[in-house]
Parts: sequence; structure tokens; C-alpha cells
Amino acid sequence: MKKTCCVPQISDCAETGEWYHGSPERLSIIRPGSTITRNRTLAMAFSHKPNHVCIEVMVNEESGLRAITLKQDGTRKGYLYHVIPDNSETDTREDPESVMFPGDEVLTTRELRVELLEEVPLRDEYIFHIF
Repeated sequence: MKKTCCVPQISDCAETGEWYHGSPERLSIIRPGSTITRNRTLAMAFSHKPNHVCIEVMVNEESGLRAITLKQDGTRKGYLYHVIPDNSETDTREDPESVMFPGDEVLTTRELRVELLEEVPLRDEYIFHIF
């Protein structure tokens, strides 16, 4: 595998059209301005409330498969939530301060219901694959 600095669009690897939110808190709603993503693994990494997240990409040049490693420095166990927007077009907006590709993470425009999916044990690294 070859290490590269080309970070792919994280939302390209979303398996479903679902929205996710990660938090170290138990929640039933998220506030306006909360960050959500279509990438479950990304939400899990952010559930630990890290100060820094490093994205590393390894490319298999034969297959084109990219292994995305998210390293984070959070110190708290987390919770992964399914976000239930009424209308993704009006309930979300791009984050003007995001360093990710448009659509990889967005902000909520109003209070939204969330459903707890799982408790996320603390780990410093998450890996997923995309083509």
C-alpha cells in the first residue's frame, strides 16, 4: 500500500443515506449547529470529543481500494446516534469552517431527534475502506 496525501470525499463511502452524530453525552435531541455526517465511522471517531482528528489514506494501487484511518485524541467513551431529519434540504447546511469536502459533515439548522445506536468504546483509531 502507498501512503498518499489525497484525502477522498468521506461521504463517497456512506453505505446508506442515513445521518449520524457522535457524542460523549446521552442525548434524545441535538441542537441547531450540531455536526452530522453520512459516514458512521466518522461519527464514531468524533463521539469521543477529540481535539484533533488526523485522516490518513493508504491506496492499494492494484485494486484502487483506499484504507482510510481516522486517528483521534479524545479521552471519553462515546455514543453513536442515528439522526432523524424531517427534510435534509432544510434541516442541514454546509459548515463554512469545515476542512472536509462539501457534504462530508454538515450542520443542523434546528433541533432534531436522535436515536441511540450504540455505545462506542474509547479507541484512538478507526479504519474504513472505499474504492
